[in-house]
Amino acid sequence: MPCDRNVLTNEKYAFTDLVALSRLQVMLENFSEITGFSTELVSFPEQTLLIQTRSYEAITKILKACPKQASLFRQTRLALTNQLQATKTLCIHHCKNELVLGAIPVVVEGLHLADFFSGYVFFEHPDHNAAQKLSEQEPLCESEIYLEALREIPVVAEAMLRKSLEFLAQMVSALALKGLAELREREAKKLIQQNEENLLTTLNSIGDAVISTDLNGNIVRINRVAESLTGYRYEEVKGKPLTSCFSIFHAKTGKLAEDPVQKVLEIGEIVALSNDTVLISKQGKKYQIADSAAPIKGSDGKTTGVVLVFRDVSEEYKMRQKLKENEKRLKQAQRIAKIGDFTWNVTTGKIRWSESLFDILQYDKSEAIDYAKVNAEIHHPQDLPRVTRWLNDAIASGKNTLSPNEYRLIRKDGHIIYVRATGVIVRDENNSVKVFATAQDITEQKEAERERAALASFVQNSQDIIVVKDLNRRVVATNMAFTLAADRKSISEMLGKTDAEIFNIPEDADPIRAYMLDDLKAMNLPAGEMLVREEPVIFPGGEVRTFLTRKFPIRDDAGNPIYVGIISNDITERKEANRLLIESEARFRQIYENISAGIAAVSLGFRIISANQAYCQMLGYSEQELIGKHLSEFTHPESLEENINQQTRLAAGEIDHFRMEKQFIHKSGKLLYGILDSNLIRNLSGEPIYFLGSVVDITEKKAAEEEIRASEAKYKSLFEGINDAAFVHPIDEERKNFIEVNETACKYLEYTREELLKLSPKDLTPTTDVTGAQFRGTREIRAILLKEKQIVFEIELETKSGKRIPVEISTRVFHMGGVPFALSLARDITERKRTEQELHRMEKLESIGTLAGGIAHDFNNLLMGIFGKISLAKTALDKTHPAARYLDGAEQAMNRATRLTKQLLTFSKGGAPLKEHVNIFELVEEITRFDLSGSNVKALFNQPQNLWLADVDKGQIQQAFSNLIINASQAMPRGGHLYITFENRDVTNANKEPNLEAGKYVKITVQDEGVGIDKKNIDYIFDPYFTTKQSGSGLGLTTTYSIIKKHGGTIHVESELGVGTSVTLFLPASKKKQFANPSPPSETFSLSTEEAKILVMDDEELILEIVSHLLKSKGFEVEAALDGCKAIELYQKAFSERKPFDAVIMDLTVPGGMGGKDAINGILEIDPNAKVIVSSGYTNDSVMSNYSQYGFKGIVEKPYTLKTLMTVLQAILSE
Repeated sequence: MPCDRNVLTNEKYAFTDLVALSRLQVMLENFSEITGFSTELVSFPEQTLLIQTRSYEAITKILKACPKQASLFRQTRLALTNQLQATKTLCIHHCKNELVLGAIPVVVEGLHLADFFSGYVFFEHPDHNAAQKLSEQEPLCESEIYLEALREIPVVAEAMLRKSLEFLAQMVSALALKGLAELREREAKKLIQQNEENLLTTLNSIGDAVISTDLNGNIVRINRVAESLTGYRYEEVKGKPLTSCFSIFHAKTGKLAEDPVQKVLEIGEIVALSNDTVLISKQGKKYQIADSAAPIKGSDGKTTGVVLVFRDVSEEYKMRQKLKENEKRLKQAQRIAKIGDFTWNVTTGKIRWSESLFDILQYDKSEAIDYAKVNAEIHHPQDLPRVTRWLNDAIASGKNTLSPNEYRLIRKDGHIIYVRATGVIVRDENNSVKVFATAQDITEQKEAERERAALASFVQNSQDIIVVKDLNRRVVATNMAFTLAADRKSISEMLGKTDAEIFNIPEDADPIRAYMLDDLKAMNLPAGEMLVREEPVIFPGGEVRTFLTRKFPIRDDAGNPIYVGIISNDITERKEANRLLIESEARFRQIYENISAGIAAVSLGFRIISANQAYCQMLGYSEQELIGKHLSEFTHPESLEENINQQTRLAAGEIDHFRMEKQFIHKSGKLLYGILDSNLIRNLSGEPIYFLGSVVDITEKKAAEEEIRASEAKYKSLFEGINDAAFVHPIDEERKNFIEVNETACKYLEYTREELLKLSPKDLTPTTDVTGAQFRGTREIRAILLKEKQIVFEIELETKSGKRIPVEISTRVFHMGGVPFALSLARDITERKRTEQELHRMEKLESIGTLAGGIAHDFNNLLMGIFGKISLAKTALDKTHPAARYLDGAEQAMNRATRLTKQLLTFSKGGAPLKEHVNIFELVEEITRFDLSGSNVKALFNQPQNLWLADVDKGQIQQAFSNLIINASQAMPRGGHLYITFENRDVTNANKEPNLEAGKYVKITVQDEGVGIDKKNIDYIFDPYFTTKQSGSGLGLTTTYSIIKKHGGTIHVESELGVGTSVTLFLPASKKKQFANPSPPSETFSLSTEEAKILVMDDEELILEIVSHLLKSKGFEVEAALDGCKAIELYQKAFSERKPFDAVIMDLTVPGGMGGKDAINGILEIDPNAKVIVSSGYTNDSVMSNYSQYGFKGIVEKPYTLKTLMTVLQAILSE
């Protein structure tokens, strides 16, 4: 049985080779006789029975008596065998029938060679009764034989069985080792002898020369090859130094080479000679050798000699040199063929590239290349899965070759190349896998294939007839165009046939003969030339078409013609097209030169190629001057960059056309504007060749647009700058919205611009205004607009908050784009309306005043006479007289009549209030408290700390405010509050108040909580005699209005039914900063009448009589004059006599004569210090309000009482 190579030092021995089984049989039988144990020796692993002792006969009996226990013994045997194999140690196994079997392996030098089985013993005496019962239970079991066999089996101790097995194993192992040693010794002797013989045979048969020496370097052995190379026989050199037959030199230097044997003896290691070593033989012949010398060592490791092995490598050297050259050529060829190789260690992942592969992929040879880098950066991502699968499948399948595969790689510069790779797969004993492969750059081949495929596709799909004929004029290749022209179904029908055969025309027919002659001529043409024919061809049916045929020779590498190539195409349509093209070009040239737009062809380098007349005229150049000019030479810098960028994008295919507004520079330097439309012109291959641009001169249009823009800006400025609200709106439909509004309109109407643009004119117009008109909404107004183009009307507009504003609208029609529109200017006429009302009211008052003034003047004169008579009567009667009471009553009635005349005089034209500096708050407060005394109305005052004084006629203002207070009290029959507010107001142009000039004013607001005034009556409350009360004259508010207006102020009323009325007044403020409280006149005065001389002038004799009596009653000396002339005369006389008048009382006016207004000048000429008092019943004359400016010292209004007259005289005479 062969042994394991790894155990017995790679020797192959069977157990039977080591031990004599016969001797061992005898020894084991003796052992069984002594011990009673059965033994069995089995080879391993074959399990072949080698030896079995007699004791196993008892087991045989048991098996015969009870056959069913055979399986029990087999299981025991199998279990022990498996256990021995697993443990390699002694094993004991107990059977179910209490029998015990032991086993131990026989191991020699670690090799399991056999198994010893011994036993089938009992460790204790068996229970025969149980055994008998067991046997009786088993069918076919012979109990007596079974029990007899059990009695033959020995009973031993377990230790005895173990020692016996160990003894047997040691004994057998010792025998095996002894047998092994003897066997090895025999084989070694035989091997040595055989080795000697083999050595000699080998030395003489090997191709290398071998020389062995002893420690002294003397030759011990030399083979035939060494004898041949050195030229010496073994008998000649045996025992001699090596150098006696082994002469070696350096081939390149010619110097003697070092003795290799001596070198080995010195260093004790192998020494190799240089590949350039030359051996010179005994005969002088030179051999290029390669050799090495190694020490010969004994079993103790000591060197016993040297063996020198060398061989003739002259041819090999030549071959190696040639190989180097070939390798160099190979690298060059690989570089030319673009072939690189690589090695991939699949196990480690390492990759090695050849130089040519580095070159192909343009990587530096110093760069590290590994599997990850190749996959991540070099393999094309789309091909990587396929390449990986190709490699993995080949490796997994166990193949040794890689089938060719084409895929893409990415060079370092990013360029994609195609490679064709193939290779071999090598696996070593360590299961390491390597791939050796080549990769050829086939990018050009791929491109060529695509070109060939494209060419083949072109040839087959070409509409031209393409034919190749051999020297016998037979078709060897053609396309479908020729096939169809010949009315054949396939190209194969055409191949190998002549023209005559294809077209079924005799060889000697004129067309065939002409074709043949042309073929022959073409075959003999010089290289690069071709035969060109344009000829008509008559098709079936009589159609004549023109073909252009080109024939040329096709030559082999030697330059000999082997084929004739023919290309023929139907040029019928092309000829017709050329004819039409010539006509079209003529027409185009005519249009090109005469079109109004400028047209120019521009090269891809932005230089002019050609230009038409319009283009030249626009720029002021001739075409010859323009040709070759760069666009930058006549393009304004502001347009140049965009122009060049757009042309560049056009050339790159990013856009197919562009239009731009461009600025040109005229030859004269003038700036031009044009609209440039540019297109890219391509050739038949689709390649761009030049730009074609057309230019429309818009210089004049630009100037007009600039004027329009300026005009629009001016219009916008004017539109927005108008103080009136401005609207632009259509007039074709009523509900069309505004299209433009100005800021004033937004401000007036309280809308934003966006809100107004969503509205129409009707949206701003109340259903009806106060006049019943509507804002441009009626057909009549629209018709007037379309006919007269302009209309002015008044209307009310409604603001966003609902407030109504009276406006005057001026609407004018204009057209935009042929559509009529209206420009409406709305002017707020609120103040104008108020002013008109004021003027209207003043006109009515003036007309009344003219009448009232005359009546009042005359009435005052009458009243003066009555007043005087009553005063005289009262002075003549005692106060206790019964008539005195009636005279007082008459005087009171006269006072009421006087007030009435004063009211009438407030309406009269001319004259002004007798103003003075008044604390208006104190005046109004006094009047209010007096008029409200006893009523259920409470007055509330609001006064600032520094309220300005007012310049007013105190009496008139008392009357005015008294009217307001009484009206307010009557409006609150159930009581309430009357709010009176005072303010200082400085009115300027920036914060104007209606109907007020700039200046300082005191503003007074009187607000009640009364029943209010109906809006329909609000505009009539200041009219004379207008009243809504059951009693009253209707002159109260009229008088108040007249007083305020004559003071240079304003009055305005606002009222709401059920809420109340507010009256706002503005009165001019005094220039005096502090209020002066004049000392009230004394009720009694002392006046010396002894010397006082008074001159009285009046045109009414009654008044002269009464005044003279009144003065004389007080002791004055009085003279009277009926007019001014008489008064001057009397004053001149008295002044001349040195008895001048102390005072003069003159009537202001004298109908038909000189009144006091003129007479004062005469008197003052006489006596500049004259004390003259003016008197008149017409107090609204300007002299009465400004008497001091006319030279008068005092004033007394008719009618007056004696008391009033004496007060004025006292003041005058006391100065």
